[in-house]
Amino acid sequence: VEIAEAQYYFRTKTGIALALLLLYPRPNQALLIRSHYTVWSCNFADERKFAVTNVKAIQTVVAMIPFKPDGRDAWFLLLDTHWGT
Repeated sequence: VEIAEAQYYFRTKTGIALALLLLYPRPNQALLIRSHYTVWSCNFADERKFAVTNVKAIQTVVAMIPFKPDGRDAWFLLLDTHWGT
């Protein structure tokens, strides 16, 4: 599972809709396991990673909510359970 924030949407000259994504790092594995896979918490590294994808590859919408465990800046995932309904 990849978590990303859409930064920009655009179309190619041939009409394909694409999204420029800011990739979130993998979730904190220790917290994920301790929470029985209910708290997906990510910390950004100093280096940001971007990717471009077809908008049809976007499977769901989530919110990344600010979260400060141990005083560190982090974000946790909140899933929109109504996506596509």
